[in-house]
Amino acid sequence: MVRAVALAIVVALLTASVVVADVFPIVGNRFAPSGNGWRLVTTVGSTVDPDANMAFRVRAARDRAAFTARWHGLGWEEHARTDATGIQPWLAVDFEREIVVLFGVGIGSCTDGVDLEDVVIDASNRLVYSITKERSHCGFLDLTGAIVFVVALDRGALPASPFTLRLHAQPTCRSCTEPEDELTL
Repeated sequence: MVRAVALAIVVALLTASVVVADVFPIVGNRFAPSGNGWRLVTTVGSTVDPDANMAFRVRAARDRAAFTARWHGLGWEEHARTDATGIQPWLAVDFEREIVVLFGVGIGSCTDGVDLEDVVIDASNRLVYSITKERSHCGFLDLTGAIVFVVALDRGALPASPFTLRLHAQPTCRSCTEPEDELTL
């Protein structure tokens, strides 16, 4: 229904010889492309991380060299991304103004996708975390991989150091002594 309406609008605009210069979300794309103090750089899917190296993990880079090393260290240099720019992710970030965070969401065999809904920058609690939503969750975890959201955070919007980067608002593993899903910067 949505596609039919969108197609009808496009046809109407073309036949009326009207040029519209605006940006609309890509139909079917459920990722929030940006928010207050953050923007999605790219997404790396589960087939790239079949060993789940990034499942339930948060990693960060404050400069281009660290981000490039992290990307290559994960073995992602040859893998397709969901961005359409064709620009390498480490070139799409202005490290003078931004840092990069990798939010790795673990997925199971019955997961057909994960949506990034928001990244919360909570200055009063010195906490930054992602809000994600798993599509078609089956109720048990048979870890088969990870979907990693590569997010650029505006340095000016971040809490003063030290602050915590966390996968979600609450820790994934509440009994872990050194949880992989949070990082202090």
